[in-house]
Amino acid sequence: MWRFLDKMRAKPEPERRRFVAGVSLATTLILFIIWLSVVLPDFTGRREESQIAAPEPKMESPTANLGSGFSKALESVWSGLAGAGEGIGSIFEGIGTVHYDAPN
Repeated sequence: MWRFLDKMRAKPEPERRRFVAGVSLATTLILFIIWLSVVLPDFTGRREESQIAAPEPKMESPTANLGSGFSKALESVWSGLAGAGEGIGSIFEGIGTVHYDAPN
């Protein structure tokens, strides 16, 4: 490995760049072929299943799910505070206003 790197360092810059471009292209093609072999059967399988099976029910978007979950959590908090009998207002009853005069 070290001999190969030393030989590459000895070569002119344009030849090293061509080699790097070739290795990059080959690596990219190999990764693309692997990706395609994983994704392509999934697409063809879904088409066949969709023709046979009934359509799936429409799902809400992630933002709608987040919003509904947040509103349910907020309703739960409010009902818990109201169920305690005192509500939020009673938390702040005993707290007075504090004034602080900063030195000039």
